[in-house]
Amino acid sequence: MSAFTQDQLAALQRYLDSLEPSTRARGLKYFEEGKVRDLECYKRGVGVRANVAGSQYRIYRVKLRWVGGEWDGECSCPMALDCKHCGAVALQALAEFHDGAVAAAEPVVTPVGTSVGTSVGTSVGTSVG
Repeated sequence: MSAFTQDQLAALQRYLDSLEPSTRARGLKYFEEGKVRDLECYKRGVGVRANVAGSQYRIYRVKLRWVGGEWDGECSCPMALDCKHCGAVALQALAEFHDGAVAAAEPVVTPVGTSVGTSVGTSVGTSVG
């Protein structure tokens, strides 16, 4: 799998932070339950896609796309955009790609008090709770 840049990882955390708290909480539950399958990068790091096992034995196809310096989430579920399935895939991508991140062309600027390495558990855990 291709590694993401530090900028892409920081933007992925911002994407997660932009989701509604209840959506983040449900996405975190799906992530923790291992419902994200077949995660892969495509188009040389400008997208990530996966299947997510939803309720009632349905499988939803999620695509996260890197567009204009931010991530956009799309899902085959009825919500279609920025849903719990997208949140689960974003969390899985952060977990899998963080250690393999490549240096960005420009220095990474993260908000005070956060970092890409600690923000998955910290941001999602504290904002949901």
